[in-house]
Parts: sequence; C-alpha cells; structure tokens
Amino acid sequence: MAEHLRRLLPFVLIPLGVVLAFNFYAADVLQTPFGPLVHLEDDNMITLRVAQVMHETGRPYFNPGEPVAANTSLFWPILMSPLFGLLPPEVVPGVLFMLSCVMSVLSATLAASLVRPAVAQVLVFAAVLLSPGFIKYGGSGWEHIPQTLVVTFGFWLILRNSARTSWRDAAGFLAVSLGFAFRLDAAVLVAGVWGLFVLRHGRAHPVRVGAISLFALLLPALYLVLMLRYYGDVVPNTFYLKESGPGEIGQGLRYLATPRLAGLGPVLVAAAALLWLRKPGAKGADLAVSLVLLAYVAAMSLSGGDIFSAGRFFLVVLPVATALVVRAMEGAALQGAVAAAILAGGIATGGAPNWRGPIDTRTAESGPANKMASHVALTQLIADRLSPQDGSIGLHRLGMGYHLPDFHIVDFLGKAEPHIARTAPQRGPKGHNKWDYDHAFATYDIAAAPFPMSEADLLQYEDLPPHNWMYLWIFGRKLLTDPEYVLLSPEALGGSQTDWGLFVRTDLAARMKQ
Repeated sequence: MAEHLRRLLPFVLIPLGVVLAFNFYAADVLQTPFGPLVHLEDDNMITLRVAQVMHETGRPYFNPGEPVAANTSLFWPILMSPLFGLLPPEVVPGVLFMLSCVMSVLSATLAASLVRPAVAQVLVFAAVLLSPGFIKYGGSGWEHIPQTLVVTFGFWLILRNSARTSWRDAAGFLAVSLGFAFRLDAAVLVAGVWGLFVLRHGRAHPVRVGAISLFALLLPALYLVLMLRYYGDVVPNTFYLKESGPGEIGQGLRYLATPRLAGLGPVLVAAAALLWLRKPGAKGADLAVSLVLLAYVAAMSLSGGDIFSAGRFFLVVLPVATALVVRAMEGAALQGAVAAAILAGGIATGGAPNWRGPIDTRTAESGPANKMASHVALTQLIADRLSPQDGSIGLHRLGMGYHLPDFHIVDFLGKAEPHIARTAPQRGPKGHNKWDYDHAFATYDIAAAPFPMSEADLLQYEDLPPHNWMYLWIFGRKLLTDPEYVLLSPEALGGSQTDWGLFVRTDLAARMKQ
C-alpha cells in the first residue's frame, strides 16, 4: 500500500505545484491606463519580440530586416513564434508565464521522484520549487526553464537506470543534448553525459554508441547552419556585448563567492560531489552525474558569471543537485531532514523575499519602486501619439520594445546593435557597460527616448561620482545640450505615470504633449 501511494504522489504534487507557482512566482500584472498587461523579465521580453518578428517575417530578428542576434538562444524564439499565430501579442506573456510555471513544476517533480521516501519526495519537491532561483525565474519564460526541464529529464533517465541498459542511457544523453537547443552553455553538460555514455556502453555496443553520438551532432550542426544563414555569424551579438577580456575569471570567481548572486546551486553541486566521492560503494551514475554538474559550475564561473541574482545560470542543475544530496543520505529520516534543511536554507537565503504572491499587481501610480508599469505606460503613449514614420525609438531597457511592435528600436546598450556590442567595456555590469551615443544618433533617426526622472535632477551637477548606471547621465547630458531634442516631464506628457520623462525631437514635441 505504501509503495502504491508513493507512485501516486507525483499526481498530487503536480497540481499542487502549479497552484503554488501561479501564486508565488515572479510575474508582474501591470495596471496601465490602457488596461492590464503581463510583463516578464526584460531579457525575455526581448526574446518575445524576436519570436513575434519570426512569426511575421520568417526571420528571428529584433528589428525586421536587421540580421542581429539580440537574444542568446537561437531556437527558443523560433519555438515560441507559433504562439503569435494563435494569440494576441498582449496575451502571449501571460500564457508563457503559465507554461513556464508548469515546466518548473515538472522539473521539481522529476527531481523529487529520484528519492524514495514519500516525505523526502515532498520536501525535495518543495525545496526545488520554492528555492530562490525558481521563485525568481520559474515563471519568467526565459529559455533557462525549458532547458532545465529537458536536462532534468535526461539525468532522471540516467539515475533511474538501475539495470544500466544502453537504450535508457542513450535516451538520457539525447534529452540532455536537447538543452543545447535552448542555451549553448549546455554543451558542458552534453559533453559530460556523452563521456559517461561512452564509458558505460562504448565497449559492449560500439556501433550503437557511435550512431547515437553522430545523431546527437545534428542539433549543433543545425545551429551552425541557421546562425550562418540568419546572422552570418556562429555566436549571438550578446557574446560580443558581454565579452570583457582577461577579467572574466576574476568576475566569475566573485560571482561564485557571492551567495546572493550564485544562489544555492553551486553549494548543492559541491556537496553532492563531495558526498558521493566519500561514500563507500558509491553508485557510479550518482557520482558521475555529480562530477558532470561540478564541471558545469566551474565552466560557468570561469566564463565570468552573471549579473542576475539567485543563481540564474545554475537553475539548470539545481533540481538534480538537490536530489543527489538527499540520495546520498542513509535512511528515510535523514533524507527527510536534509531535504527540509535545503528547503529552509532556500527560503532563508532568498526565496521568501522574492515571493510576490498572489501575482504582484503594479500600477503606474504606485511610486518609484514600480517604474516598470510607468515605463510600459509611456511606451503606450508613444505608440498612440507617434508613428513609425516619425523615426526610431531609443531604449535602454530593450524589452520595452515588445510594447512598440510597429517601431524600429535603437538599443543604446548594444544587445540589438552590433557596433555598440563590439566597443570596449566601460563602467557597469556586463550587458550594461557598453554604449556609443554619438554613433547611435549619427546612424539612426531617433524620434524619442524615455528617460527616468529620478536621474534628471542629477544632470545639473558637473562632478558626479562614477556609478554603475552612469550611462544615463552621459545620455541625458548629451541630449540636454542638443537643440534638436527636448525633455518632456511626466506632467507635460499627461497620463497617470510620474516616473518617466521623454526626450523627443523638437518637431514632435507638440504631438507628445497632453
């Protein structure tokens, strides 16, 4: 009877997890003067605009006709593009939020089923689902979410393969290989699992292993073909944007040593590897998978880390690492206690502060802390009062371009602008430390550009201290001295938002005023 109930447990956890995710995962329902809108993380709003352009033109570009890879993942916007044939654009982010929550719940369920005691399963499920990384990104729609699901499923197949059959290991290897379709950094995991596959079955089944290995190469081959076809390059524009030279390793080590940024993933991976290395008679698959995860953590750290908090880069290994730590314990009681400790640690170190449930509703009237709603409201004013023929819209938050689908967008920080992406890095975090305003205004006919009013008052001071977001001061000072542009305050623009002003060409100022 107990075994029967344990088998039924996932069917209870999945709907429960979906309810939890819908209520606690980070998504913003922005109440704007034009109605409610769901807005996800800025980078994923960039990917969604690429997906919409893909649907409309057959090319995964941010601006139609401009062959620039503004997003890291090649295949994710291509896979999402059919949504725009089924749903209105204003609905797609909300649907993607729900799909992302479901994928996160499935990843947590797979991880939970890797341990046997029912109590430990429930606690592993909760520890993954309510970890800082999943609370912050589990509903984001970012490519990390489907990548985490296919990678977790692949490792689940391998770790559940007690008979060590070659076909089950092959299926696990191919599932992990699908992670490459969402992000190139999965190549480290794919290489590690391929090595395990060859060691386990290469001698007994050389032809089968060789054939499956060649089949797995089809995906990277397709990636190279499509990248060259669409962009004439084998790496996205974001590669050049975030390249910062010899300081990468130091940045990565600082990232790894900062729990707020790296999250629980590296700690759990290191603990799993140490526990299985020291465990007498350790199962080969558990130890091998732990070492593969450890290699991935090392590779991500040496590549410079990330600017986002809660371990975004390590989300893909978090479910399996959690299960491996618990599996290394002897006895149901100890497994449950360790899983409970991981759950408590996750909530204490960042899970709870990120909870927004029920879904956070931000309004344009709710003050400086909720500038996102104000920014969206401003984009809607721009779309209502200007036309694409007036010129491009310049943005520092490129994801806001999703709400301006008919306009050409100039990316001041380089994600969608190849020249800026290849300039030397300046002060600021990766992805926000390159700009060239002289190039931007000489190359594009820019009609308008939003500007945060919290920074406007500081422009009068000549000797401002260096700051990570100082590009806003450089930008603001440039346009304040340019007679072709005028800064309109929120009051001049009208509407309810009070956080964002707008630099607009003088010939368009009258149309933008209330």
